Amino acid sequence: MEIVIFILEVGDKLWEPVSNQIGYLVHYKKNVENLNAEVETLEALRKDNRESVRAAEVNGEEIKADVRTWLERADAAIAEVERVNDDFKLNKRCLWGCFPDWISRYRLSKRAVKDKVTIGELQDQGKFERVSLQVRKPLEIESMISTGDFEAFESTQQAMNEVMRALRDDKVNIIGVYGMAGVGKTTMVEQVSVQARRDGLFDHVVKAVVSQNINLKMIQGQIADMLAVKLDDESEAGRAGHLKERIMRGRILIFLDDLWGRIELTKIGVPSGRDLQACKSKEAARQLEMSSPTKDDMIARFLGI
Repeated sequence: MEIVIFILEVGDKLWEPVSNQIGYLVHYKKNVENLNAEVETLEALRKDNRESVRAAEVNGEEIKADVRTWLERADAAIAEVERVNDDFKLNKRCLWGCFPDWISRYRLSKRAVKDKVTIGELQDQGKFERVSLQVRKPLEIESMISTGDFEAFESTQQAMNEVMRALRDDKVNIIGVYGMAGVGKTTMVEQVSVQARRDGLFDHVVKAVVSQNINLKMIQGQIADMLAVKLDDESEAGRAGHLKERIMRGRILIFLDDLWGRIELTKIGVPSGRDLQACKSKEAARQLEMSSPTKDDMIARFLGI
């Protein structure tokens, strides 16, 4: 009796893997249908996540790395199912016109079962509470100005070339552009700033309007908005400290427009000359009028227009 029981147990263990393999052939069509049912759910989830990503990007938020990875994996899994369906259509035909291609059907059915497991895992992993880090991206100067209709005259082009040379000079940290009102200083510096960023000279370009009545808090706010920095400090010194920390972390061109006289850059949060050089940032100022340069030409360059 014990021998009979032993034989039966061995038979069950041997039959189980065999029956699984036979099942791939028996349930060939059903396995592919089940796969397609699961992929429909995955496609709907992918669509929702893509729309959430687009909405977050419009708000300037940074997308989580695992969300982007999931979308790539979902794309690959859905493409694999499309290939399974193509092969399924081909295998509906019989081998040599008479017999089913059992080997191909077995392999295809096994692929469908395996892919169904992968898609189920992606469905579980793709239910994100948030797709972004809620970190605002810095505003780029291109979004604030119009570059399409700009046409530089010869004199303006010469001045632009001078500013670009100064921006490329590692020894120059501060560039001043001065001249009479209405000659196009602001537009010229904006165009140069855009070109400098496109050429990779700077990571970001920020612009702030100073005006005749200086308001440090307003100037700090303009710079903070463009750098996506949140300033919670009430004091000007505290706000300046946070701005300086952010500016020191990257190559930034700071464009101060409508400057009428002397201004203490450190009170705003703009690093000093040596600090600017250390982080490879620069400051460009557009003054209404200026009679003569007053700073060391090794750290500052003033250009008339």
